[in-house]
This record gives sequence, C-alpha cells and structure tokens, in this order.
Amino acid sequence: MANRGRHILIFIVEFKIHFNHTNTPTMQPIEILGYIAGTMSSLVFLPQVIKTWKTKSAHDISLVMFLFATTSVVLWLAYGIIIKNGSIIYTNSTVLFLSCIMLYFKLKYK
Repeated sequence: MANRGRHILIFIVEFKIHFNHTNTPTMQPIEILGYIAGTMSSLVFLPQVIKTWKTKSAHDISLVMFLFATTSVVLWLAYGIIIKNGSIIYTNSTVLFLSCIMLYFKLKYK
C-alpha cells in the first residue's frame, strides 16, 4: 500500500510539472528558444523569395542548391515529426514552403 501511495505522489508531481493550473501544456524556455531560432531560420529565405517574385528572374539562383536544401528540409521535417518536436516541425514546414516557392520560381523564370 505504501508503494501505491508513492506511485500516485510521483504521478501527481510529474503531472504538475508538465501542466499548469489550466490543464494546458506549458512551454519550456528551451522550446521558446527553438521557436525563435526556427522563425529566424525560416525568414532567411524570405528576402530571396520576394526579390525573385518582384524581378521575375531566377537566373542567379542555383537549382542544385535549392534541390539539396529542399531534400534536407524534407528529411528534417520527417525527423521532427518522428520525434514529435514542434519547433523542428514548424521551422522545416515553413522553410519547405518557401523552398518550394523558390523551386517553382526557378523553373518558371529561367
């Protein structure tokens, strides 16, 4: 019986660590850092997408580089989904979206 009480106490403590008083998951500071880093990494592609869209020219864009980058992002996205890491999923979904736009522009505006 003492063991059962101890297990219940451990469960309650672990539950309180993972959930706040409103029963919603709490975000740890390291996760916030991951989302901030992911946002910054995602924004790196945005100026190139905007410039290519405005100029209607993708002549100086390397198709091979964007194919490698897109493949890399797909692999990172799969990894994030497998380990259920929100910041990796968020970052790579955003970068994949922007990479696909750049690949489209590269093929359209040769």
